[in-house]
Amino acid sequence: MKKDNTQKQSQRPPTTNENPEKQESRSAQKKCNECGSKVVKKETGEMVCNECGLVVSEDYIDHGPDWRSFNDENKNKRRVGSPLTVQRHDRGLTTTIGNDSVDQKGNTIPNKKKSQIRDLRKWNKRISAEGREQSLRSGLGEIDRIGSALGLPGTIKETASMIYRQAHKRDLLVGRSIEAIAAGSIYIATRKCGSPRTPEEIYPLTQMQSSLNKTEQKKEFNRTQQYLINELNMSVSPTDPQEHINRFVSRLDFEKETELVNKTKEFLSNLDGTDLPGRAPSSIAAAGIYAASLTFSKEEKITQEEVSEAAGVSVVTIRTYYRDIINANKD
Repeated sequence: MKKDNTQKQSQRPPTTNENPEKQESRSAQKKCNECGSKVVKKETGEMVCNECGLVVSEDYIDHGPDWRSFNDENKNKRRVGSPLTVQRHDRGLTTTIGNDSVDQKGNTIPNKKKSQIRDLRKWNKRISAEGREQSLRSGLGEIDRIGSALGLPGTIKETASMIYRQAHKRDLLVGRSIEAIAAGSIYIATRKCGSPRTPEEIYPLTQMQSSLNKTEQKKEFNRTQQYLINELNMSVSPTDPQEHINRFVSRLDFEKETELVNKTKEFLSNLDGTDLPGRAPSSIAAAGIYAASLTFSKEEKITQEEVSEAAGVSVVTIRTYYRDIINANKD
């Protein structure tokens, strides 16, 4: 009885999880029954002789996995679809109608059907998010837009999306602007990921109420991000001024960029907690950059206006603080 079972198991078609490239290399090693040349597997699944063109087998069934590439290149083939992401309201599971002007056979879609497909695409977007899902989709889309404008990496945008999802789940969006909640989520995410951005870099990119001026928009932004921190019980450590130095210096036209960064960090490391209490970290970083630039030659001098434009800090603030930094390094 044991021998019969082993014979039956040996007759079953072997399943393989190999990459199709390896399977094609194995099929190329087979030989034609007529001329003895190599047999090649075509895209249609037929096994054809490379010399005489004899079709050795057709309707070839591949028992292995379906390897596909989900990017523009034909590299990094995978067995599954794109990974789930919190940056999409449906985590990337919804099927969408593309914007291609050709059908699945490669034929151009007639003009009469283009309007019909356009309507189908519009209704597909509407029904994919109904009710509360619409605010979630709008907020996550706003996070992706602002994050792309700031050049933020994917980890920060994912962290901001998680913060926005928590606020959406706890109904913190009631009575508040979706754009303000999205901007506040990005600001908190940059601080938690160790790559902080200043409020002056974020809130001008938002699409908050046009009736508000810059001062009112900044106040609304600060109230919203502090509201999220308090309601979500998040622990966000204070920003270190040295975390802004590399980004601010890179915006300046300074040849010895590395030396300026190192000198500024040296200046700020000598500061005591009582030297500049209660000052914004971006202001301290900007004043430190200008103070450090004074140690270089006059040919490489940087003006206060240039540092102010690079850091988004007023000239008066830099003029007020840089002397205190110089005095702290003299002691």
